[in-house]
Amino acid sequence: MSQAAALAPREGRIQYNYGTFLLATGEPALALPHLEVATERLRNKAAAWVHRGLALRALGRNGEARKAFERALRIDPSHAQAARLLSDAALDRPRGRH
Repeated sequence: MSQAAALAPREGRIQYNYGTFLLATGEPALALPHLEVATERLRNKAAAWVHRGLALRALGRNGEARKAFERALRIDPSHAQAARLLSDAALDRPRGRH
């Protein structure tokens, strides 16, 4: 799969698949660049934004993760995972910030 990603660095679906694979194997730092390409190329794929948010959250970049989950919900307001993750992200906010 890494060869396909290397041969097609701007192909959104390949980058999405490889990024989600890397994320699932516990490599969020390696997954993020692939998921960034995926969201650039597949702007209206809510799942790509969710996985980008998951990678960001795993890297401690919670504000950016929250924005990715929000983007996923703007694309698909019924995306249950994005809604749950956004709710979880809201609970993680420091007190006194809204």
